[in-house]
Amino acid sequence: MSSAAADVAPVGSTQGASVADQQQLALSLLQAQATSYDQPSSKNLRAVDVYQDIDSAPQREQLSSMLGIDLYA
Repeated sequence: MSSAAADVAPVGSTQGASVADQQQLALSLLQAQATSYDQPSSKNLRAVDVYQDIDSAPQREQLSSMLGIDLYA
């Protein structure tokens, strides 16, 4: 009788793992959908790039004067 019980346990645990995997996948998909609005638009990304370029201009200018090269060429 104990051998029959041992045969049943792995089958149940395999099915349980499959259900757990499906639940994890479903949860991951829901989280991805819930956070999709967090992606900034390309217009906003470009604005951030421009602001960062303006912010780093003094460092570029200093590097250019130290090395004697034009970084935009």
